[in-house]
Amino acid sequence: MDLRASLEQLETASRILLAAPNVVSKEERTSAESIILTFRKTRNAFVFCKFILENSQTEIVLFETADVLRNNLVQDWSKIPPEEIQHLNNHILGLLFTSTGFSYSIQRRLAGVVALIVKHQSLINNGKQRTELISHILSNAMSSTGQSLVVSCCILDALMGEHQYVVNATDASLAYEMHFAAKKDFENSDLVRIFQFCLQYLSSYEHSALKKRDLDHVLKILESILYWNFTKNNLPKRIAGVIEMETTPAFKPPNSWLHVVNDTGFIPTFFNIHVKVREDEDFVPRTVNLMTQLVTMHRPAMNKDTRVDFLSRILPSFTALLEIPNKLPVEVYGLSDVVRKILLFNRAALLSFVPSPVLEGFLTAVGGFSCQVIQQATIEEGKVGVDDRVYRESLTRVLEAWMNILTDTENVPKEVVQPIVTSIFNHYLQAHLSPPEGFRQPIPNNADDGDDEEDLDTNQFRDQLQAAGIFGRFILHHSVPILTQLLSFKCQALQKQMELVATNVAQRETLNPIFEDLHWGILIAGHVLAFDGLGETNLIPAEINEMSLETRASPDTSAVAFEKSFEMIPAASEDSVDPIVRLVSCVIIISETERRVSASGMAHLLSPELTANVLWFLHRFSQSYFFVNEEYYASISPCFLACWGVGSMVAKGAQNNFLRRIREDLIRYSGEVEVMREAINLLLALVDSPRKAESAIQSPELLPLVQLTSEVGPGKYQMPNEIYRKFVRAVICVGTCSEDEPRREEYWERILGPLLGRFRQFITLNSIDRHRDDVRLELSCVLSGFIGTAMSAHSRIASPLYQKIAPVVAECGSILDAYHNYVGIVELCLELVIEVCKRSLSYLSAADSLGIYQAAMSVVKSYALHASGRISSEKSAEEDTYNDLVLLIEMLTCLLAKDFLDLGPDALINPNSTPPVSASDVSLHGLGIVLPLLNGELLQYPNLSSKYFRLIAFLSELHAERMLTLPPMMMQALYESVSLGLQGATTETFSSCCEFITCIAQHIARHNQQSTPSAELCKPFLKVFLEMVLSQRISKDNIPAVSTCLFILISAFSDTYNDLVNQLLSTRADEESRTALSEAFSKLTENLNMVGGGDRASRANFRDRLENFIFTARGCLE
Repeated sequence: MDLRASLEQLETASRILLAAPNVVSKEERTSAESIILTFRKTRNAFVFCKFILENSQTEIVLFETADVLRNNLVQDWSKIPPEEIQHLNNHILGLLFTSTGFSYSIQRRLAGVVALIVKHQSLINNGKQRTELISHILSNAMSSTGQSLVVSCCILDALMGEHQYVVNATDASLAYEMHFAAKKDFENSDLVRIFQFCLQYLSSYEHSALKKRDLDHVLKILESILYWNFTKNNLPKRIAGVIEMETTPAFKPPNSWLHVVNDTGFIPTFFNIHVKVREDEDFVPRTVNLMTQLVTMHRPAMNKDTRVDFLSRILPSFTALLEIPNKLPVEVYGLSDVVRKILLFNRAALLSFVPSPVLEGFLTAVGGFSCQVIQQATIEEGKVGVDDRVYRESLTRVLEAWMNILTDTENVPKEVVQPIVTSIFNHYLQAHLSPPEGFRQPIPNNADDGDDEEDLDTNQFRDQLQAAGIFGRFILHHSVPILTQLLSFKCQALQKQMELVATNVAQRETLNPIFEDLHWGILIAGHVLAFDGLGETNLIPAEINEMSLETRASPDTSAVAFEKSFEMIPAASEDSVDPIVRLVSCVIIISETERRVSASGMAHLLSPELTANVLWFLHRFSQSYFFVNEEYYASISPCFLACWGVGSMVAKGAQNNFLRRIREDLIRYSGEVEVMREAINLLLALVDSPRKAESAIQSPELLPLVQLTSEVGPGKYQMPNEIYRKFVRAVICVGTCSEDEPRREEYWERILGPLLGRFRQFITLNSIDRHRDDVRLELSCVLSGFIGTAMSAHSRIASPLYQKIAPVVAECGSILDAYHNYVGIVELCLELVIEVCKRSLSYLSAADSLGIYQAAMSVVKSYALHASGRISSEKSAEEDTYNDLVLLIEMLTCLLAKDFLDLGPDALINPNSTPPVSASDVSLHGLGIVLPLLNGELLQYPNLSSKYFRLIAFLSELHAERMLTLPPMMMQALYESVSLGLQGATTETFSSCCEFITCIAQHIARHNQQSTPSAELCKPFLKVFLEMVLSQRISKDNIPAVSTCLFILISAFSDTYNDLVNQLLSTRADEESRTALSEAFSKLTENLNMVGGGDRASRANFRDRLENFIFTARGCLE
C-alpha cells in the first residue's frame, strides 16, 4: 500500500467535499464521498493512521483518522497485540505534546482515542495505567502554561468523557458491568485528584496573573466534575440510564472524597475567581455555573450540623457577591439561578439554624438583589424588539426561590423575612404602576398588543404573579390594605378622567395609564386572594381565612358593605368591615363603574382588557369564595359566611348581578374573544357545584342568559363559533350540576328546544335554499351549539343529554352529504360526532351506542362519496387543507372508546351481546375510506400521520383478528402505509407502526396463522427490522420498540428468520467474520422462550442482548 498516494487521495477528496458546488462536478463529489466512506470502514489501519497523523495538516482527514483509530480499537481490541496498542497510545501522546499543527478539536478527538485505550487497559490492570497517566498529566499541568496545559486539560477532559456514562456509553464493546466498574474506580481514585488539581490551579490564579485562556480550560474540567453523575449502587439498569442522562444533577461526591470536601476552605476561591473575571462576558456563564453547582453539594454522611456549617461558610461569600454593583445581564441571570438553588436545596427549617448575622445578611442581600432585578426587568419590558428577556427570566427565578421559603410558614424566620418581603412586594407593585405611584416604563405606541392567548399577561407572567400572590399572603396586613387603597384610588381617578374625556377636556389616550394600573392591580389582587386551582378543589387560602378571623370585623357590616358595592358605595374607612371583603368590594365598584359607563353610551371609552381582568378576578373569586363550603374548613370567617355563604341573601344577590353582567358583556364585547372567554369562565365558576347550580337556576337573571343562546347567529348577536360552543357548554353545565331531575330537564329544554327548532327549520328547507350564505352561517352556529352541548356531558348525565341531541347526531351524515363542498361544515359534523364519542359513548346503553355507530357510519359513507376530488397531494398545500381528514381519523379512533372501556348499563347485564353494527365495523369501514386517500406526501404531515398510525395501532390491539381478515386490496394498502410510517421522522409515528406490527405478529404467533394472506404481508417486516438493526438505522430512543417488534416477528416467523440469517452468513467471504456473526445470532435468541410470542422475561432479555448484537454485527459487517 502506497501510504503517500493514499494520503494524497484522501486530502484531495476532502478538498472536493469542501469545495463550492459550482467548482466540482457531481461525479467528482460522489467519488470523493466514496473514498471517505471506504476509509471509514478500513480495518487494521494503525500504520496508515500513524502516517496520516505525522504527515497531514488537513482537518477533515485528521478528524476521520481519529474516528478510524477508535473504531478499529473498539471492534478488534481482543485481536490486537497489547504491545501494539501501547505503542499506538504512546505515539498519540507524543504527537499531542509535541505537535503544534493540531487544532483543539483534533486534539480532543485524538485524546478520546487515548482515553479509550486507557479505560480498556485499566480494566485489566485495576486502573494502574490510568493512575500513572493522570499523575504525569497533573504534574505537567501544574508546572506549565499555554499549549502544554491545553493538551493536558484536553486529555483529562477526554478521560472524564470516556468514564462519564455507563448505560449510555458509546463503547459497546464493554458490558454494562465493566463500564460500571471502570466508572466507579475512576470516581474513587482519579476524578478526585483531578478535582484537587483544579482547586490548586484556581487558588494560584486567584493570587497571580495567569492567562485567561489557560483558566478557561481548567474551569471547563471543573464544571464537568461539578455536574458529574456519580454512580449509585443497586439501581436497575434502565433507571440508572435515565438518571445518568440528567443534565443538572446535584453535586454528590462519594465517601472517598471526604478528605477533600470536608475541608471547606476552597469555597471562597470560587467566588473570588468570579469577581476577578466578572467583567468578561465569556467567562461569567462558566464561573456562575460553578457557583450554582457548588451550592448543591451534598457531602457524604452529611447531617444537619455539617449542612449548617457548609451554609455558614458559603453564604457570606455569596452575600458579598450579591452586593457588588453594576452587574452584567448574563451575570444577573446566573446569580438568580444560584439564589434559586440555595433556597431550593436548603429549606427554611435548615436555614433557621444558620447563625443569625449570616442568615440575615444573606436574606437582606437577596432581597436587595430581587429589587434590583425587578427594576431592570421593568426597564427591559419597556423596550420593543427585545427577544431575549434576560431580566424577566431572572426575576421569575428569584421569585421562585423566595417561594421555597415563604411556603414553609412554620420555620421561616418571620421577623427577618417580613421587612424584606414587604420591600420586594412594594417594588413589584410599583414596577407595574405608572408615575408618580410607581416606575413602570411607558408602553411604546408600536408595541405588539398581543392578541394571542399565549401573549396575555396572565399567561406570560403566570409564574411571577403566583409568586406575588404568595408574597402578598405572607404580609397580608400590608398587602391587602395597600391593594385596597390602590384600587380605590385608581377607580376614583378613572371616574374623574372619564368625565374629562367625555367632555372633550382630555384625550382618550390619557385613560391608558389608569387602565394599565388597574390591570396590574387587579391581577396581583386576584393572585393574593386565590390559588390557581389546576384541577384541584379551589379553597380559600388559610392565611386569608386566619386574617379575617383575627380582625374580628362585624359580619353584618361587612355584608352590607359588600352589597352596597354593587351600588358603587364604598365602605367608610371607620366601618368595621372585613379587609378581604373591602378589597373584593373595590373590584366590584370598578366592575359597576364599567357597567354604568357603558349604559351611558360611552362604551367606546372603556378598555376591553380591563373588562377581561375584572371578569378574570370575579372568576377566581367565585371559584374559592362563592357559596363557600364550611365542610372543607376547621373554622371559617363569619364575615365570609355572611357575605358569600350558602344561605346568604347577599351572595344570591351577587350571583344575580354577575349573571346579568355576563350577559351584558357577551353582547357588548361580541368582537373581543378574551372578554367572552373570561365571561364564560365566570359563568362556569358560578355553577360549578350543586349548591351554586340550584341557586343559579332560581335566579331571574339566568333566563335572559339562557335566551341569549338562541339569539346568537346571522342577523342576531355575533359570536365566534369557538366561543359560542363554550357558551352553550357553560349554560348546559348549570343543569348538569342540578340534582333535581325534572327541573334539570325543564332547564335543558329552554336551551336545546330553540336550538332543535332552528335545526328542524333547516331540515325542511329545499336544496336550493340550503346553500344560501345566511343558511350556512346559521347551520354552523347551530352545530357549534350542539358541539358545546356534547362537551358538557359526563358520566352521570351522559345518557339523558345524548337523548336530547341524538336527532342531530343522526343527521350529520346527510348534512355532510349536502355540504361536502364547505369544509367548515364538514369539520363541524365530524367534531360533533367526536365530542359525543369522547364524552358520552362509554356511558351509553347498547341501543344508544348503536345510534352513534350508525350515525358515524353515515358520516363515513358521505365523506367517502365526495372526498376523492377534494384531497390534494400537492407538496405546496398546507396541512390545514387536510384537517377534515384528520378529524375523520380522530372520529374513527374515538369510536373505539367503548371497546376499550364500557361503563354503560348493559356492560354487566349482557356483556356478550353483539350489536348489529359495532365500533370496529365503523372504524374498519372508515379505514377503508381513508387508505386510498393517503400517500407518502400526506403522511409527511406530523399531525395527520400521528393520528392515522395511532388509529391502526388501536385497531390492531383491540381487534387483531379482524385486521387479519381485511380485503386483500385494503390489507395491501395498510401494510404499504406502515412501511412508509417506519421511515417517518417522529418517534411517535415509528412507535405506533411498531405497535401495529407487534400486535398483528403476536396474534399470528399465538394462533399459528402463518399461512394467512395477512401473515404473508407481515412477514417482510422481519427483513425490514433486521436490516434496520444491521445497518445501524435506528435511534437509541426507538430501540425498545424495535426490540419488542423484532422479538415477536422472530417468534411468529422462525423459519423465515433462520433463512434470512443463513442468507446473510452465506454472503460473508471471510470465515472469521462469518463465525463471529453466526455466534452473535445464536446468542441473540439462546435459551429464550420464543413460542407463541414468548413471555415478558424473554422479551426483556432479548432487548438487552439486542444492544450487544448491534455492536457485534457492526464489527462483522464492516
